Amino acid sequence: MLRQRSHKRDRSLTGAGLRPFHGVSLIEFLVVLSVMAALVGMALPVWSNIRNNAYDARARQNYEQGEEAVKRYWASQGRKEGDYKHLTAAYMQSLEFGTYWVELNTASLEEMEFDQVPRDYFAAILILHDDKAVSDEILIATISENGKLYYTRFKKVDIVETGELAFSQLKAGEGEHLQATMKTGFGTE
Repeated sequence: MLRQRSHKRDRSLTGAGLRPFHGVSLIEFLVVLSVMAALVGMALPVWSNIRNNAYDARARQNYEQGEEAVKRYWASQGRKEGDYKHLTAAYMQSLEFGTYWVELNTASLEEMEFDQVPRDYFAAILILHDDKAVSDEILIATISENGKLYYTRFKKVDIVETGELAFSQLKAGEGEHLQATMKTGFGTE
């Protein structure tokens, strides 16, 4: 009796019109494969866009934290001395929990190719120094992993200039306003 049931079960699967798996034709397989390829082709640009937006969001968040930190620094330390001499990466990291600061000369950043930028710079707030800058001015920036540089120049506590620059523009010499001049500090006003 047990044998009859299992035999009936086998007959019902094959007799009901179901084909075994090995009966898939080459055309059916190619149709399924082309549909999957089309879906992947549509998903890749969307994924790339999401990733680039995430890179920009992280850089902007660091940038905004950096602006607020410089304002707090000036309120607590800079106003007393009237300058940014003590605004160093080590001091800011000890003062600002959860932020990573790097001091860098503006000219050395311009000399780098984008693929030579150290990985930790993408998670850092850059303090850009220029020997010709006046002591009551400071320039901070962040770099997004998709090649954008967000920057702010402070004169005392006031934001004098803020902007966004593609790293390729910086390399092409369009970042001259980030360099100090003897007359005007970090750029023209």
